[in-house]
Parts: sequence; C-alpha cells; structure tokens
Amino acid sequence: MFGRQQGETTQDFKRRRDRLAVETAQRVDARFPAGLVRDGVPGREPDFIIDGLGGPLGVEVTEYFRPNFHTKVSVGAQETFTEKVTRTMALACARAGLSHVSASITFDFLVHLKQKDLDRLSNWAVDFLGPVARERRSINGQQCGTRLPSGISDAWAYWRPWDSPVFIAPSWGGMVPIANEECIRERVRAKEAKLGDIYLTHCSVVWLLLLVDPYQVATMGYVRPEFQLEHSEFDRVIALQSWTETRHLWCAERNQQG
Repeated sequence: MFGRQQGETTQDFKRRRDRLAVETAQRVDARFPAGLVRDGVPGREPDFIIDGLGGPLGVEVTEYFRPNFHTKVSVGAQETFTEKVTRTMALACARAGLSHVSASITFDFLVHLKQKDLDRLSNWAVDFLGPVARERRSINGQQCGTRLPSGISDAWAYWRPWDSPVFIAPSWGGMVPIANEECIRERVRAKEAKLGDIYLTHCSVVWLLLLVDPYQVATMGYVRPEFQLEHSEFDRVIALQSWTETRHLWCAERNQQG
C-alpha cells in the first residue's frame, strides 16, 4: 500500500507515512481537526502540529504491532525474511533457466524460517514452477494436491506470454485477526511516558493517532468497534484502521463529563 521511495531513508519514510496517516484521519473523520499540518520539532514537540482556530493541537503517531509468534523474533523480522526467501527462489529459478512465470507464495508464520531453509525452499520453487514454465499453465499448490514444504501454506503461479524473468512475491492468507488489545495499551503507555516532559511543554492539547495497517503482516489487525481504553493521559486516542476509517478509543473530555 505504501512503499519507500528510491533513496529515501528509514526516518524520512516513517515521517512521510506518519504524515499521511494524520492527513488521512483528517479526511475520513469529521471529528479530527482540520487545518495545516506541520512537522513538530524533534525532541521538543509532538510528531505533528495542526494549527487550527482553537490554537495548536499536537498529534503524536504510533503504530500497532502484532504479538510475536516466536520468542525473540519479531513478526516484522519474519516478514522481512520472507522477502529474502522469495528473492532467493527467483534467483534459483533463473539459474534453472525458467522464465515467463509469475508466482505468489503464502508463508506460514507459525513456522520460524531460518537461513538454513533457503536451499530447501529454493529447490522446491524450481520443482513447483518448472511445469508452469514448460507447459504454459497455471497451478495452485493446495488445489492440485501438491505437497507444500514446511513454512509455506499456499502457492500459486501462472504462465505469462511475454519474455521475462520469474517473478515471485510473498503473500499471506486468512482473515485479518482482531488486534491484540494489550498490545494497543502497551503502545499507548509507551507514548504517555513522554507526554508530560516533552509533548505538553509546547502544546496544551495532544492527541495520539494509532495506525493499524492490515497491508503488512507485522501490523495486521482489526480493532473491535466496542473496544475502549479505560484511561489515557492523552486528550484523545484514535485508531486509524485500514487507512479508511477511525475508531475513537479514548476521549478525556467525554469521560470527564460522564
């Protein structure tokens, strides 16, 4: 959904992505303040400042991450490794003389793939995609009864009429899971630790925007409509879900009135 531009640093990419989250929230949520969004001063202000009619409002941005499947290995690291696996598969296919094939590999994140698995999975890819290239047909691993190797839950491929190297992309299957609510609370608490010392020094009102992005395995989740935070030091906590809608998880003003 949102890729890094050529030559863009990790920090610049994150800043651009966070800004897009704020601007998207302004567009899809009538309760989110309108106004010009400017970057906050690092270490002194929240991530962004919205200069509205009621004065400056600070917006800090954080992102939801799923619980790890394996001890000491983040889901993000697993996701990155699957990209390495598919690149290695494509190189093996090129060495085997295969072409005209586009494929998608669905990985099973309950299996912790490691460096030692690269040769095993690359050899399987050559065997699996060979008939597609030679016989000019499509294939689905689950539907045709092909035995899939450990770490892969599904695979499909089809022949392309134009001459091009084998293209293999990682994917993931199944339904988007309900977001782990304790992980949400932990992300909020981590940001609250800086609220008094940094953010409130320059802004009397600070909102927290939690990005829940289903287009990456590490951040995939769905916030239940009825989920609410019991308390927060922020004036508001809002989840931006799927880049299309928001969930208001906490409103200090509303809770004070209640």
